[in-house]
Amino acid sequence: MGQLKGLALRHLRWWARQPVTDDAGLLTIGYGYPNLLMAEEYNSPGSPYWALKFFLPLALPDSHPFWRADEEPAGHLDAVSAQQHPGMLVCREPDAGHVVALAGGQENTWTRHGPEKYAEFAYSTAFGFSVPAGTRGLDQAAADSMLALSDDGVHWRVRETSTEARVGTGFLWARWRPLAGVEVETWLLPRSPWHVRVHRLTTDRALCSAEGGWALDRTGDDPACPLGGSDTGPGYAYSSFPAGRSGVRDLYGIRTGEAVRTAPNTNVLHPRTVLPTLRGEHGPGTHWLVCAVLGTTGDDCWTTAWDRPPALDELPAVLTAEGMPR
Repeated sequence: MGQLKGLALRHLRWWARQPVTDDAGLLTIGYGYPNLLMAEEYNSPGSPYWALKFFLPLALPDSHPFWRADEEPAGHLDAVSAQQHPGMLVCREPDAGHVVALAGGQENTWTRHGPEKYAEFAYSTAFGFSVPAGTRGLDQAAADSMLALSDDGVHWRVRETSTEARVGTGFLWARWRPLAGVEVETWLLPRSPWHVRVHRLTTDRALCSAEGGWALDRTGDDPACPLGGSDTGPGYAYSSFPAGRSGVRDLYGIRTGEAVRTAPNTNVLHPRTVLPTLRGEHGPGTHWLVCAVLGTTGDDCWTTAWDRPPALDELPAVLTAEGMPR
């Protein structure tokens, strides 16, 4: 009971620190801040009060063990937990300061922003996820934790549904088709504090690609008094601001790094973000894309991890069997 109480009250304290109320103290539509861009079509002014279901323990009598128990920290939890039914690998990364859910088995085609809410490669308790603000350009696409593909360099398509998906031993695999004549197989592998993404892209036409890491709160980017910034180059991109650090490395080194300043209010936790991204161009045929993604809320883990990404020869034999070049 003490662990349950600890989880409940830490949850409430976290939400109490977020700017989720209006000037009258009423809950707003949004997530980490008032945000109608990420709202569903069925939301209304009364929707935030679904959150009040959490206060059902107030109906318990004073003598209930919940009130008498002392708060306790969470018990032992596995570093990686395979969730067969939702199609996820939930990865605890205490050194990096967040929990990550690698995802491959969910989809939703009727909700607003369904692909972003259900079909991204990864979701984070620290970095959240992003939804698009428009249809033109990567800043509007806000394709964090996605491989976005385009045949005109302007309009981008991401995974909406998977034709096949499975949770393996230490990896997720899915097959998806973002465009007619284009097929992608994706493997997601936890390599704490990193995660690795492997894609086999088969296309009948020339394509541009953009693969985003974690969207990072860029509060502190005032040119007059900068508190952070980004660095990009062949095979990498990273950003560093007071909220943390986010980076992505191309383990083949064939793509170029870019720091995309995403449109306002695209991220569910932070209204202004920057997105480390790998850009590539691919002719008709089959291409292998391999990257490692890192995000931290502090400097210690980043300092030791960024220059030591996972190596290709550490990836499991299942990829060799599928014909991945080494």
